[in-house]
Amino acid sequence: GPFVGNGNSGTAESWNGVSPNWVTTYGGTGINGDPLFVDQIGFVGDQATLDGELQAGSPAINQGEDLQAIIEAMGLPWTDINGNARDSSPDIGAYQYVSRGPDLTPPEVTGAILLDSVTLKIMFSEALDESTAEDENNYSISNNIDIFNASLNGSDVTLQTTTHSPGSYIVTVVNVEDLAGNPIAQSNTAEYSFIPPIPSDSLIMFTVEDVYGVIQEPDHTPLKTIDGLGALSGDPDSRWAAEPMPEELIFDLGTNRTVLKTKLSFYMWNAGRIYSYSISISSDNNNWVTIVSQATSASNEEWTIDEFQAVDARYVKVDFINNNQSDWAGLWEGEIWGISSTVVDPVNNGLPDEFSVHQNYPNPFNPSTKIRFSLPKDQTVKISVFNILGELFTVLTNQEYEAGTYTIDFDGSALTSGLYFYRIETPEFVETKKMILLK
Repeated sequence: GPFVGNGNSGTAESWNGVSPNWVTTYGGTGINGDPLFVDQIGFVGDQATLDGELQAGSPAINQGEDLQAIIEAMGLPWTDINGNARDSSPDIGAYQYVSRGPDLTPPEVTGAILLDSVTLKIMFSEALDESTAEDENNYSISNNIDIFNASLNGSDVTLQTTTHSPGSYIVTVVNVEDLAGNPIAQSNTAEYSFIPPIPSDSLIMFTVEDVYGVIQEPDHTPLKTIDGLGALSGDPDSRWAAEPMPEELIFDLGTNRTVLKTKLSFYMWNAGRIYSYSISISSDNNNWVTIVSQATSASNEEWTIDEFQAVDARYVKVDFINNNQSDWAGLWEGEIWGISSTVVDPVNNGLPDEFSVHQNYPNPFNPSTKIRFSLPKDQTVKISVFNILGELFTVLTNQEYEAGTYTIDFDGSALTSGLYFYRIETPEFVETKKMILLK
């Protein structure tokens, strides 16, 4: 509120000599001289904020006591009233804050993510007390995972653990306190999954059936990006070019495949050109999911490589957003890598073509997807869903069907994100396919 002193109450508008003022009207001492405030001293009427800016040359600049430890101990940010970062030498003056009463809200677990097979990061709703947050005895993980160490960074705790196997886990947190001493509620938990990465040497480069994009120059068509002739091939026209950006190229794999990696050779990579781009995938060339957002191409390297969680897609789209040299989009070569999207049991060998099981759609899905199959004659059909460990989650159907094509809905609301399998069995036919749940 206003200043009070010498029996007066109000807002100081000057250091001394003009009424009302800090020294004469309100009893300020004037020690060290006029601090040369930029504006009036106190609350600005139309903003209701304290204005304490100093002019260049003020004797108060960098002359105050270092209050950083005191301020941070109060749980306050080390910033000025306007949110600007302070340096390590505060100015003379007061640090104002609004007290809203004691902190009575306990911390909560907001999520957990496995960084690798032995490193788990737990996210909390607020900053934590270091001694309780770094006590590994305050954490437990299902499936007999042991914890060796806990380290705190703000509101995140990183645990070092024994090796996780593929599957789902629950971490439970007890006794951890926030900076005000509020203990976490009992049995505060988070669920997470471990899906092991697929080794790069097991990936294959898919054959691209077609490439769609703008054609502005007959010598630089989209199909030039899959001819196997890159920047170092000696053919300067073996590339695609179009302008102005944003532009896009769509690679058609011909059928749904499990995609895990892209390799892109951007035009002028060897001349310092840097692109901003995104990558999306689709099963129908209509509904798109972004898997690489606002990325930057490699500097002075022939190939820009992006690796990501397995996704099923027929179409892979590269969006050229901009570059640092021109309005033109350009690509020498594009490669799509992954693994076979269908696993067929040995008993399925030699089956007639009339039996067919389609890839679930959409895929990835959240939370529901459709599974379609065709039968050449009346059959008993059983469809089961398994997790990555081969554990049965549910049986979607197990009954007699007449010859024809059918669609079965699957709801994955009760599952965590990850890779799953659906298995279709008839007396003469067994096939297993992958599907990916992304929440």
